[in-house]
Amino acid sequence: MKSVWLVGVLVCFAGVANGQALGSRETPRGSLQTFLQFMSIAEGGDGRALLEAVDCLDLSELPAAQRDTLGPLYAGQLYSVLQQLEAKPGAAPTTREGEPYVVYYDALGRGAVILERSERGWVFNSATIRTLPVLSALLTQSKGPAARAQASEKPKTVYEWLLPRVPHSLRGRAFLLEHWQWLGLALIWLTGILLDRISMWMLLTATLRMLKRRKVDVDEKVARGSTRPFGLLVMSVFWWVCVGVLGLPANVAYVVVLAIRFVAAVAGVWAAYRVVDVVCSALEKRSLRTENRFDDLLVPLVRKSAKVAVVVFGLVFVADTLDFSVSSLLAGLGLAGMAVALAAQDTVKNFFGSLTVVLDRPFEVGDWVLIDGVEGSVEEVGFRSTRVRTFYNSVISLPNAKLLTATVDNMGARHYRRWKTTVQVTYDTPPDRLEAMCEGIRELVRRAELTRKDYFQVYVTGMAASGIDILVYVFFATPDWGRELRARHQLILDILRLAKKLDVGIAFPSQTLYLTRPTDSPEETFDTADAMGHGRKLARELLEAASPSGGNAPALP
Repeated sequence: MKSVWLVGVLVCFAGVANGQALGSRETPRGSLQTFLQFMSIAEGGDGRALLEAVDCLDLSELPAAQRDTLGPLYAGQLYSVLQQLEAKPGAAPTTREGEPYVVYYDALGRGAVILERSERGWVFNSATIRTLPVLSALLTQSKGPAARAQASEKPKTVYEWLLPRVPHSLRGRAFLLEHWQWLGLALIWLTGILLDRISMWMLLTATLRMLKRRKVDVDEKVARGSTRPFGLLVMSVFWWVCVGVLGLPANVAYVVVLAIRFVAAVAGVWAAYRVVDVVCSALEKRSLRTENRFDDLLVPLVRKSAKVAVVVFGLVFVADTLDFSVSSLLAGLGLAGMAVALAAQDTVKNFFGSLTVVLDRPFEVGDWVLIDGVEGSVEEVGFRSTRVRTFYNSVISLPNAKLLTATVDNMGARHYRRWKTTVQVTYDTPPDRLEAMCEGIRELVRRAELTRKDYFQVYVTGMAASGIDILVYVFFATPDWGRELRARHQLILDILRLAKKLDVGIAFPSQTLYLTRPTDSPEETFDTADAMGHGRKLARELLEAASPSGGNAPALP
């Protein structure tokens, strides 16, 4: 490395001695000398010197994204051409202004090396860059076997090493390229496809082994589909590396490299999309093994949100890869920002609605809910809507924006399920049997498996048209509607068996018609005061008979 810097210092002093400072492009002589000196230093591996040499080239015809890649390649080709021409900087003019200086011009017009005045000083113009591959090949052939042997001893690039070895029969030109270049493109294309298949198989095998070793359960079909874009990435990288070997002209190289970049960009976005599928598939299978249902709700939402983000950023990335002005595109969208905002307001509301479900957790997947008249079981919470399967087995999609203001009645979050019914017995049931019937129902509730034991009510509450009403008010401790129905079924059957044991008749809607015959003896009548007194007397006698303490109502059980 020290020797390289020593050579650079000596070359710098030599340039100053000749009247031109190193790095000067104010005259044709200074520009030619600067290019040769910096390329000489760059041969020792100095990257900064190579960049200074590339700065002497007019790369304005190349896309900005290609200049960093193709600039050093064209600099190496130009340096090889100037060495073969034995160009002397001293022969170049020292005028700051004037006509372009022609270093070399092929008699048949197949190539030229021209220095031209620009804003950056004197540089090798775009015509020189455009014809460099052809000119390099022509000069290598015209110098004869000795020159070709000398060039093959120290090739500057793979293209310079390969070109002298190409058979003369393949040097013919057909539609922009020589025959050997067309064959090279076909060979690179086929080899890339082969590498695509091999890399897909190797990656799939390694992925399945790794997942099996870590005991991660992933669908093999999902894992196989995820390897496809990675194969395309390997293929596009191979194309990118090998296409520079062919020394394609600038216009052809631009199209080919742009196509390769497009394939690589699409494959990268596709790979990210498939990675989301693999990760979320593993999370989904793991969530099914847990009792917590929150992850069942979260995984589908994360999957859809991540895919939307990958697609949006992927489109921007692909547009940037194709040299579209993304900033101009965004600025153009800003002009219609109000219209876009109005059109997307429902989407934004739905997004915040989905965030509400995730953060506030008003329900989970599988819960029985009632939302704005829609009743059913929650199947999936998506990015835009929530899917509810009704008891008619239909599926209703509710926009998540409604969840911001709607009243959500979550039946699935209940600790107990209330059941209220009335057992109606006939009027001919004696009071003692009626009391026994109530106490028997209470005992059935206490001994039932799923009933709440600390709070229930069983009392005679009314005298209806067809019979005496016994209120049964209980709670079932189960979150499942099917188990509630089974518990209710068992309790009803037990109540009917109890009624049969006590010989208590269950009333049903009926009417009784009484027929009387008039008698000659007058009935005993009371005036109002005597009737009230008679009623109070009978009530006191009844209470005294029921309670030995006298006068007080019997205690309720």
